Amino acid sequence: AVCFMWHRIRLAIALAKETTRALHDVLTMFLYPIVPFIFFLLYFAYWCVGGVFMASVTVKREWPIPEGYKLPYYEGGPTLQETLDLPDEDANYVYLEVDDNW
Repeated sequence: AVCFMWHRIRLAIALAKETTRALHDVLTMFLYPIVPFIFFLLYFAYWCVGGVFMASVTVKREWPIPEGYKLPYYEGGPTLQETLDLPDEDANYVYLEVDDNW
C-alpha cells in the first residue's frame, strides 16, 4: 500500500520542508497569536473593572412590605408571611439601588 502512496508521501515531505523554511524566514508568525490574546485580556480586564465598579455603587435600601402580606393568596391557602417566614410586625423588603451621588 505504501508503494501506491509514494507521490503523496513525497508531497507531504515537501510541504513540511516548505513550512519549515517559511517559519524560519518569518519568525514573527510564532508571535502573531500572542498579540490578539493580549488585546483580548486587556479588553476583558477593562470590562471586569467596569462591572465591579458598577456593582460597587449600589446602596442597600429597605422598604416596608404592604400590610396585605398577612392575607392568604386564596381561601385557606398560605400567606406571604408564612411562605417567606416574615415577622409579625415591621417586615421590610431589602433591595439594592444605585447611589444618588453617582
